[in-house]
Amino acid sequence: DRRFRTQVLGPGFEELCRWWVRTPLAQALWPVRVESVARAELRSGEVDVVGLGHLEDGRPAVALLGEAKARSEPVGPAVLRKLDAARADLPERFQRDRCALALFSISGFHPALRAEADARPEEGLIGLEELFG
Repeated sequence: DRRFRTQVLGPGFEELCRWWVRTPLAQALWPVRVESVARAELRSGEVDVVGLGHLEDGRPAVALLGEAKARSEPVGPAVLRKLDAARADLPERFQRDRCALALFSISGFHPALRAEADARPEEGLIGLEELFG
């Protein structure tokens, strides 16, 4: 079961999330239009979903940083800390002041993370209902 999650389900879920952030429904959620999506390796670690775009004045911007978790338990606040560190670690050439954070989960979200997300408008929690609803 663990091997299936890490080698099959996890990578497939990450790819689904990268595809979804460019859909019209998702585009309405981000402060900057996502033009391309990839995975990235930063000094702080790998980020599953990185959405790139441009500000109105043409400057390149990171529109979104996201983590996609195919775990069997709900995602907790530690994943948000990872995204906060990744945002601080972005290269200077990218604008990051309008960078949204997104947490994708197959198994839902811990209540502590939900409470924190309610207080942070730049953060989105996306579960299976949002992806397939």
